Amino acid sequence: MKKPIKAEFGKIAILRAICPQCGTPALVIQGRMACCGAIPNRDENYIAKREVEGAQRRPNLGKRVKEIILKQQGRLCFYCQRPFGIPFWHPKRHKIAYTGIHFDHFVCWDFSRNSDIGNMVAACSICNSIKGAKIFANADDARAFIKHRIGQRQYEFIENESLMKGE
Repeated sequence: MKKPIKAEFGKIAILRAICPQCGTPALVIQGRMACCGAIPNRDENYIAKREVEGAQRRPNLGKRVKEIILKQQGRLCFYCQRPFGIPFWHPKRHKIAYTGIHFDHFVCWDFSRNSDIGNMVAACSICNSIKGAKIFANADDARAFIKHRIGQRQYEFIENESLMKGE
C-alpha cells in the first residue's frame, strides 16, 4: 500500500490518500475520504508533495492591468467598497493615516499560484492586511469577515474632511 501524501498548497497542507474502498486518490476531510466517505488506513508516515505547480514568483501586474481592475471596481476597494486614499484613525499608531491601494489575489497566491486578472482585486491597505492568505467561498463572505474585523480592530474612517481640521 502507498503511504498517504500530505498535499501542500503553499502554506496549507491537506492529507491525501488512496481510498481503501474505491481505490482512487482523494483528500481526507474530517477523518474520512472525500470520494466515498470511507475511513482511510492510518499511517503517520506522510510523504510531502507540492500539489500546485506553476510560477514560484508572483508576476508583476502591468500598469494597464491595474487600471483595468480599478475601472472594473469603480475605483473602490473590493472588500469595504470605500474609495482609496481616504483618512482613517489608526488605533495602534494613535494617528490619522490614509488607505493605500494593494492588488490582492482573491484566492491567495500560496494556494492557487494564479495571478490571472479574474483572481486579482484592488483592495485598500486595511482590508488587504485583514484578509491576508485566508480563503473565502465568495466575495460576500470575505466582505462580512473583513467588516467584522474592521470593527474589532476599531478602525474609524473619517468621512468628513472638516473633522480632520478640527472645525
